[in-house]
Amino acid sequence: GKTQGASVYQDFRNDAFQGLIKLGVATKRYREICTLYQDNYLHPFETLAGINDFCIQKRIPFAVKSSIKQIEESCLYVCLKDTDLIKLVKLGNQQGFIPGQDYGLLSYNESPMKEIIHQGITVISTDFSAMGAKTAEMILNDDQDQVANPIKIIERNSV
Repeated sequence: GKTQGASVYQDFRNDAFQGLIKLGVATKRYREICTLYQDNYLHPFETLAGINDFCIQKRIPFAVKSSIKQIEESCLYVCLKDTDLIKLVKLGNQQGFIPGQDYGLLSYNESPMKEIIHQGITVISTDFSAMGAKTAEMILNDDQDQVANPIKIIERNSV
């Protein structure tokens, strides 16, 4: 049944799909999208389903890998964890590859370091300020709806 009371929730599958749609033209440069994912990740599996939905619609191959030994050119890597992002940047550096040119990096959740790594890493993030504002508005208006929180894309040089 439906939960009682107001809530603002994250729709992980749709967020991943819409995030890639918003990147639009930038994603057309890649021959494959690859996501690093391990069973012990706390990130919801629905995110992978959303990326897969996008890849099916755009006819781009999609791979989920638990680890990566080397960067493949023209591949867009989606990093759910910062440890994976750092690992990929290091591998790319060792291979002499530049994100946004030789390969792509799309990271989840904004943090200050992502503004400076390789002149900026493109980020898909929950809009936490929107979530707070919407929650407050719903409480004030005694609104009992369940609303999906918006995502935001911060486009930088890595895609």
